[in-house]
Amino acid sequence: MSIGRAHKANIGGFNLAKREKGGVFMVLVKKGPGDSDDALIRKFSRKVISEGILQEAKRRQFHLKPSLAKKLKQEESRRARKLWATGGNK
Repeated sequence: MSIGRAHKANIGGFNLAKREKGGVFMVLVKKGPGDSDDALIRKFSRKVISEGILQEAKRRQFHLKPSLAKKLKQEESRRARKLWATGGNK
């Protein structure tokens, strides 16, 4: 079953669907005893950030040509290798 909306409410919490190469990934926050609505929203926001959903949405906002994507990936790899070789941020 596919999910047509970017997010949908779920009983007892919030639910957000993320599509990636045909798959659906869910962020689910369940309401615990004594949790307020504000606490649920904070939990949901933290989970969305930690799952990288916002970064993925921003990345997919505009089309990126495959050649440019490859170039950016190589630059990122080069930076990571340089950082690793120097021992990180010391």
